Amino acid sequence: MSGGFVSVVFAFFIAAAVSACGGGGGGGGSSDTSISLSQTSLAFNAEQNAAAPAAQTITATFQGDGVVVGTLPGQQAAAWLAIAEDSRPASNQVVFRVSVAPGALAPGAYSTTVRIASGHADGSAIKYVDVTISLTIAAGFGASGGPLSFTEIDGDPAGPQPSAGYTEQIQGDNISWHATADQPWIVLGAAAGTVKGPLNIKVLRGSLALGTHTGTVSIADDRSGRTVNVPVTYAIQPPGLSVDKTSLSFTVTLASVPGDLSAPVQISDQLNGLNGTKGIAWKATSDQPWLAISAVSGSTSPPTVLTVGIDVVQMGLMPSGTYMGNVGLTFTDAAGTAGSVQIPVTFKLRMPLARAATPYLVSTTAPTTVLVRGEDLQAADLASLQLDGAALATAPTFVNGTSISLTLPALAAGRHLLTFSNGIGSARSAAEVTSKLLVTPTTSVVESPNTTHLLYDPERTRIYAVDRTDGLIKRFEWNGTTWTTLTSLVVPQLRDAALTRSGRELVITTDTQVLMSDATDITATPRIVANITDVPGYFPPFDQLNYVVVADSGMAFIAQSFNGSGSTPLLGFDTIRERWVTTSGPMGKLYYEGRIAASDDGHYVIAGGEGLSPAAEAGLIDSRGDSTIVFGIQLTYPVGNFEAFDLGADGSKVLESFVSVKNRSGNLLGSLPFNNFARFSPDTTRAYAWDETVAPGKLNIYDLTVTPYAKSGEVALPSRIANPTYAPVIYPRTPWWVSGALSPDGKAMFLAGPERIVVVTLP
Repeated sequence: MSGGFVSVVFAFFIAAAVSACGGGGGGGGSSDTSISLSQTSLAFNAEQNAAAPAAQTITATFQGDGVVVGTLPGQQAAAWLAIAEDSRPASNQVVFRVSVAPGALAPGAYSTTVRIASGHADGSAIKYVDVTISLTIAAGFGASGGPLSFTEIDGDPAGPQPSAGYTEQIQGDNISWHATADQPWIVLGAAAGTVKGPLNIKVLRGSLALGTHTGTVSIADDRSGRTVNVPVTYAIQPPGLSVDKTSLSFTVTLASVPGDLSAPVQISDQLNGLNGTKGIAWKATSDQPWLAISAVSGSTSPPTVLTVGIDVVQMGLMPSGTYMGNVGLTFTDAAGTAGSVQIPVTFKLRMPLARAATPYLVSTTAPTTVLVRGEDLQAADLASLQLDGAALATAPTFVNGTSISLTLPALAAGRHLLTFSNGIGSARSAAEVTSKLLVTPTTSVVESPNTTHLLYDPERTRIYAVDRTDGLIKRFEWNGTTWTTLTSLVVPQLRDAALTRSGRELVITTDTQVLMSDATDITATPRIVANITDVPGYFPPFDQLNYVVVADSGMAFIAQSFNGSGSTPLLGFDTIRERWVTTSGPMGKLYYEGRIAASDDGHYVIAGGEGLSPAAEAGLIDSRGDSTIVFGIQLTYPVGNFEAFDLGADGSKVLESFVSVKNRSGNLLGSLPFNNFARFSPDTTRAYAWDETVAPGKLNIYDLTVTPYAKSGEVALPSRIANPTYAPVIYPRTPWWVSGALSPDGKAMFLAGPERIVVVTLP
């Protein structure tokens, strides 16, 4: 029964019931089978994550059909154990090779039992011997390995950080280690040892210069031959800038007080400003005009308090909203490295703003009802509206978010400011009224040729004559009996001009720029406030600025000339904030010579011009029609080529090309006889049409209260303004050759032509 099979079965070994037949080991009683082993226990010693220990052998001597190896019933095979046949030295002997693979098993003791059996192939007469196999795993040599990073601020008495250093944990159960450093500034807590445990590593600056230094700590195990290298970095830095606030936020309302508008920021360094020789010079900037800083430079030793806040003057005319800005700090440290710190600032503003009052000229002898145009006006703000810093005598009336109506008493002569009372002392207003006893000039002559647009300034009893030919704005002032010639404004590439709604300034357009000139100072030089190249969508070289009017909100509307193909939308310019704005619609498109007009009260603005094909579009703006947008809304008006417009005092009617009288929807109300210049009376009940057929010319007066319109009178001109043989040329870019203006009381007409300017007293 010797020889036969050999099987290593790592599965459950089931001992069958067999008859006893003798032999060694456990099993049945049959004497014709037996098994014996050279050893019944094996012990292995290994190190974690190290090479496996050498394999061992067991020799089985048996009598039977073969030998099998397996686990005990109910047990699982150990994953770390492997048993395989090694050799057969005799027919009744088998040598088994036993090996272990500890791998990443945790340190500790492991044990398992295997059973080696022999018997008959039919499963009878089984004999077996159990073998105990143990594995002891010791912790291998190792260290946590770093890397380690130290920093030190130059001049800091605390020295390198972390000041306690780092602890490297040396591991292993059977070790003999030693540690070395390749840099003298690395300090080791111990040089050698035979047990696991902590190794402290520090650094010591000594004479090291500024900069980043590197080194290595090597920890070697003499028994295993293994070495762990720990990288060490030591950065010695000059002190850096530090601030105690990384962001700021301000909220300003009518209820705010001055303390709400500023906040301190302490600027120091990483030595807290205590080392005078290591102080850092810094510079501060603000990227927004409304964002104020108390200093532009300083040092960190001693620490400096920089006050950051909202500039009350700059925020005076800002609309409500949320604004973002930055305070920037720049510096150069002792190593010559430039650095910067940014402090973002959020500014939330909610305060009403008064932009203009219309009319701005009020009586010195009787109450006047004015309309205050503004932004973010709320009913709750009415109580804070003041005149010259005092409460209003009569409560104002809320109209909408852009308009407030109020009745002012007879006021002393002079300028009076309308403001919103608040706790921070901001006027929040550009709205002012001027009380003055107005004087209307009488019939007279001003020898000034080439006027393309005539403006009348009732506050100063002054005429502004726009002369495109010579690039001049000529100024004449009434002294009660005659006209005095003032110094002209020289404006190259001059196109047009208009008075602002406070009467304080002239808005002037050139081919490419918007200028403003102080009307209160005849010596003032016009200043450039905007360029056409800054307009979104500007398309050179064709676009040119042209005529300008100013609505009662202080919004200027500028028509363009376009000597190419395409469209030229109406432009919006805010005379209060002096910047371009987006208009409400593509008004006045497809024209070569843009025409524009405003009602005397600034309520309505109309734009149009001359077009090729199709005809120029026209647009009508109701500047008071929007409850939130101060610039107004666009109304529907028919397309057509228009030489000129007049809207009278309040825009209730439209006079097209001096002949057609229409309502604001463009419906024809009646027509005047053909003429080359006409204007409404302030109340639009009459029209004055220039008739140059018989020198020196006259104004025919038409009654517009009944249709057809009938001539109700005439007034002779004191002198001829244009040769009647001149052919008026208006296309493509030459402006209309006659211009006119009315006094606010409707008692005087100012007429200008190619030859001179005349003033005509009206009945």
